Amino acid sequence: MSTPAQVNFADITGGEVAASVYRHWDGYPSAMLPALADFLTDVEAQCPGDTRFSDPQYLAAKYVVWQSVKNRGDGAEPLNFLSVGILRADESAGDYTYTVACRTDGTPGRPLITIDA
Repeated sequence: MSTPAQVNFADITGGEVAASVYRHWDGYPSAMLPALADFLTDVEAQCPGDTRFSDPQYLAAKYVVWQSVKNRGDGAEPLNFLSVGILRADESAGDYTYTVACRTDGTPGRPLITIDA
């Protein structure tokens, strides 16, 4: 049985959601919080000097790519993935909702992650 989740990428100053991503599997906090931390670590490692931690839309795009690689398995074609996608602006989905609040206010550091179960 799946545990879907919604990951919102937002502006830390106003909290406005700029992009939403749907994840079909393992959306419960004990899986998602470490996964989001791993994602941010990988962004820092692979994008030194340009993490886009202050840009919710770009960071959401990076998350979709990162999650698709994790989901598709070894040897699969790059576009042969399921279980992660973009949500419509007015759509809400998942048992859990996480917010990745990007530091659009100029303060340094990683985005803040919160959960609204």
